[in-house]
Amino acid sequence: MKKVSLAKKYTKALAESIKNDEEYKKIRAELEQFLDFLSSDQKLQAGLETMLFGFTQKLEILSIYRSETGISEKTFNFLRILIENNRMSYLESMVEIFEDQWFESRDIEKFVLISAVELDQDQENRLKERLKKVLNKDVVFEKEIDSSLLAGIKLMKGSIYYDFSIEGNLKKLRESLVSDEMI
Repeated sequence: MKKVSLAKKYTKALAESIKNDEEYKKIRAELEQFLDFLSSDQKLQAGLETMLFGFTQKLEILSIYRSETGISEKTFNFLRILIENNRMSYLESMVEIFEDQWFESRDIEKFVLISAVELDQDQENRLKERLKKVLNKDVVFEKEIDSSLLAGIKLMKGSIYYDFSIEGNLKKLRESLVSDEMI
């Protein structure tokens, strides 16, 4: 729990410092690239995540990485703060929740949209507009295709699940009929 809480604290601060989508995408890609770099060398990763390397040595490694890759100053400073506060071991968790923190900082709701086939742009826009009116927030979709759906869609927001498929409607009807029979 502490790991998630700390990861949220750092990524929230980073997300709030970002000006626009372009900068967000760049920083996210740079952080993912740095994670790949770390995972390619277990000794280096252990050295940066633990006290195996000293602070000066860790900063030197980060500076060399920056000069080799050209990462942005904001990404460099974020990684430097993680090193200064001995939080580099949290970086993977931070990258995993970074998108959610970005959307939250912009007051955007993210839903997983599950459909049998790809929705056309008009259908997707109408659904976004309806959700936007209800939530009074902008909406983005992470789209998934589930060929087992006969018709309709399913939406997920965190652990909340909305089923607007034929199967879901039939299940609701069946549950309604069963509960009416029990009365």
